[in-house]
Amino acid sequence: MRITNKMLQSNFMQNLDRNKFYLEKIHNRIASGKMVNRPSDDPVVVSRVMSIRSTLEEMEQFDKNMRDAGSWLEVSENSLSNLTDVLQRARELAVYGAGGTLTTEAMEGLADEVEQLIEESIQTANSAYGDAYIFGGTFTTHPPFIFNKDDGGISVEYRGDFKDINYEVSPGVQMTINASKSAWQLNEGEMKSEVFETLIELEQLLRNGDAEAASNFLSNIDDKIDHVLSERASLGAKSNRMDTALERSLDSQVEFSKILSRIEDTDYARAMIDFSVQEAAYHAAIKSGSQILQPTLLDFLR
Repeated sequence: MRITNKMLQSNFMQNLDRNKFYLEKIHNRIASGKMVNRPSDDPVVVSRVMSIRSTLEEMEQFDKNMRDAGSWLEVSENSLSNLTDVLQRARELAVYGAGGTLTTEAMEGLADEVEQLIEESIQTANSAYGDAYIFGGTFTTHPPFIFNKDDGGISVEYRGDFKDINYEVSPGVQMTINASKSAWQLNEGEMKSEVFETLIELEQLLRNGDAEAASNFLSNIDDKIDHVLSERASLGAKSNRMDTALERSLDSQVEFSKILSRIEDTDYARAMIDFSVQEAAYHAAIKSGSQILQPTLLDFLR
């Protein structure tokens, strides 16, 4: 078979272009720090990289949900802790009033303090996480408990909806983050809270100087305290679960990030060796090509 100069030139240029292509490919890996920069580089690897990145993004979103839910639970637990303190103080005042030895003025003083406790409880009941009121169910844009005081006495109205607020904390797993209505012993039919009804009744008993009724009222207050403590325990358990799930998720993200790095990050030591080899091949191709291509008249005029 006759090898023409044109064939030599054509093969030389093809091989030279191929060497430049591989040289550029290795250079891109070194410059970008990534083994693949476009789907055509390695479709299989790109597919795996995209899958892992999608998983990491999903896990990061769940982490945000868990942190947000954890903060909501913390605010709720702190609020119920304040409510516990209020009810404990109300019980102490009921014990003082049940002694039967206080003057009318002293009983009035106890009733005034209970009234202050009611107003403090209203502030607790209308606690918010950011712009969202935490005890209003899905009605988070306005205070759920309304305090009213007129000649007829004190009343508290609930304007929430009792519904759960659920956060998705992992694929297909949702957690209710708001306190249940049992914390405030909400009466759905009358839209009233038994906690506030108890405090209001205690205030009236003390203002009327009814020591015997105040004594019999202690068990009612104890019942409200037990409900609040039970709800606090439930919120605490959810908070602990959230912390554990978040820690486990962060550990998983570290492992996925390591896998992603092994797949897509450039091994610089190996890449530099490959670059040196390809560079030597490129220069060798140029030198050998210059020697086998047909001399021209200019080569003889030097």
